[in-house]
Amino acid sequence: MRRRLGLAAGLGLLVSGCIAHDVRIGREFAPATQPTAMDYADWSLVLNRALRIDDSKRPLAPTEVDYAAIGIQPEPLMRYLAKLEHVGPSTTPAIFERPADRIAYYINAYNATVIYGIAAQVKNGVVPMHVPRSPTSGYRYLVDGAWRTPDELRQLAMAESKGDWRVALAMCSGRRSDPRFAARPYIGAVLEYQLQQFAVNSLSDPAVVRVDAGIQYLYVHPAIFRDRVRLIDNYQKRTGARNAQLLSVLIDMARPNQYPLLNSAVGYPVFELPSDPAINAASSMKAPEPSLFSKLFGGL
Repeated sequence: MRRRLGLAAGLGLLVSGCIAHDVRIGREFAPATQPTAMDYADWSLVLNRALRIDDSKRPLAPTEVDYAAIGIQPEPLMRYLAKLEHVGPSTTPAIFERPADRIAYYINAYNATVIYGIAAQVKNGVVPMHVPRSPTSGYRYLVDGAWRTPDELRQLAMAESKGDWRVALAMCSGRRSDPRFAARPYIGAVLEYQLQQFAVNSLSDPAVVRVDAGIQYLYVHPAIFRDRVRLIDNYQKRTGARNAQLLSVLIDMARPNQYPLLNSAVGYPVFELPSDPAINAASSMKAPEPSLFSKLFGGL
């Protein structure tokens, strides 16, 4: 029988939406001893369940997330969030000596807190298209010894990575206009490989690159658009090219199967993709039992 949880933060959504609600994780989820390493096993389980990896249920589209499944069995997510309270670059610096370890920590923490912020607003197994409380600024979590919103965790990740646009792509705010969640946790030891692979794969994602042949525009994700000058400059220094365009940078990075889409945009002006605040949830279905979070937040 699935364990049902009663957590002591149930009035959060009754507070004005402009005030971040503090999420307090029960002591029963805290690590028994002070961790001496960063273990992402619980976070991996959350991603497996939310993205339905290797699952016999209806396959999800690449961008869909099953937030209702997280609310029904939230124990792995709660254990991971509890671990973030006690481990981090400030509280346990010996575990995060390399910048890559710190960047991976912040990316994973951001994505996990966003998933919580959306799963907490599931009602009877259905995720609202537009959640009443922002999952990136409407909640605060005790992370690395300080109360932080996901937006603040994003800022830490970007500062630690010196503004790496690939890091920005790796953090999903749960909106339909964001790149998908990565299927596996980010790990410091292989972070460079993971970021590059995710960035290249994302060139096939309409939330990252979209070609509008009708009006002949090339749209790119804001993370790429805002860093386009540096991307072009680095490309020109590396290749010796002159007067390069952003499309040349993308084609240089892309895989052969992505060439047709990108080549179809030759000569098109480049614009920033517009934001879509709708939640990237799987098709709404009634859950087999009420969401555990529905008790916590009064069914909102």
